[in-house]
Amino acid sequence: MRDSASARRPTDYEPVDETDTASARPDILALVDPVISMEEGSIHPQSREELIGTTPDDATLDAHSIYKLVTAEMPPTFIFEANDDDAVIPESTFRFVAALKEVGVPVELHQFEQGGHGFSLRMVRDMPTEAWPELLVEWLGSKGMLD
Repeated sequence: MRDSASARRPTDYEPVDETDTASARPDILALVDPVISMEEGSIHPQSREELIGTTPDDATLDAHSIYKLVTAEMPPTFIFEANDDDAVIPESTFRFVAALKEVGVPVELHQFEQGGHGFSLRMVRDMPTEAWPELLVEWLGSKGMLD
């Protein structure tokens, strides 16, 4: 894990007004089928190649493996995915969940048995996966995001 100071990115430009100094940190993360790691065996090979090339060095792998970048300042996180996802290996999510828990960031994970990759509202009719929007709304309410 990085400490919060090393996780900050340098400023891309000089601020013009107070809006430019406002935090860009989201209040929550809601992730579906997240790409958590670029490490060998953790991602669909074509996705890795398209995102970081065929022979990335260790620094590139680390910079694109989000579970290694977790800090206590990350927002509460809701994750949903399907165990039968053939593009993004669901097991890699456990690393991210463990890293979030380690630094005290609230996290909720829903792994559905079926749904495949990139399921949406229309692709999950009559499947347990169909419940994800309601689960997300309930979670948002529990975090005071719907008040």
